[in-house]
Amino acid sequence: VLYHYFPCVVEEAATREALRKMLAGPAEGGAGPDPGLLRHSPLREESGHCYSLLEARGAVPLSVRPDQESPWPWEQVLAKGRELFGLLARLHARKFYHDFISTGTLWIGPEERDLALSDPRMTALAGVLPEEDETAPERRQGLPPSAASDLYAAGSVLFELLTGQRLSALVRVGTGEEDRTQILLRTLALAAPREMAGWMARLLSLDPAGRPGAGESRDRFSEWWERRGKLAETVEKPRLDHFELRGELGRGGMGVVYQAFDLSLR
Repeated sequence: VLYHYFPCVVEEAATREALRKMLAGPAEGGAGPDPGLLRHSPLREESGHCYSLLEARGAVPLSVRPDQESPWPWEQVLAKGRELFGLLARLHARKFYHDFISTGTLWIGPEERDLALSDPRMTALAGVLPEEDETAPERRQGLPPSAASDLYAAGSVLFELLTGQRLSALVRVGTGEEDRTQILLRTLALAAPREMAGWMARLLSLDPAGRPGAGESRDRFSEWWERRGKLAETVEKPRLDHFELRGELGRGGMGVVYQAFDLSLR
């Protein structure tokens, strides 16, 4: 069994003691042991440093996988999404919300066999926090974690794997829901089957009520996996008429005439 060392970033003795009790007890929400949550040791101290050991089972977080090409093939995202939504469905059934789903807490096992999440309590220990892209809008506004906020975070991670882009690089802050959805659909349609693209856009809705649940997402991803051969026919191919060519003549610094073009999706 391989273990991952999580150093404690907290120095205050009182907070350390609170962490010790937290890590020793059951997870908030009564999730208990789940095969999809990596187990960890109680908080330990040695030479003035505290730490916990995570039973990694040979897995590594997505954020530190230099061998993983990006973007992923949509079939691979479909398979891993099915596993992730299955795990979240089990946790949400027990009113347990992870709240820290990110490329830093999502772990992939050797030879792509297993997918797991680190226990969210480990983030309090090591300060492994999700990026803004991976945090639901309502969580950024201070609302409590929920099943819907977990689904947004999961959708954000899968979006990055599928397209190789972060949401913030594609959609500006303040973009309205309708325009945002159209941008997401245009991008996803070139990376995934039509049905999967539409579902992913729903997961990333600004409105929590507009996001599908984990169990529903697991079932849809499982259904698409069974008929992935047919779905492949609905992935859009980039065509010349997808683009609008705009340009204007200008003069460079050395008197060289150049022409600048801007290629953008219609």
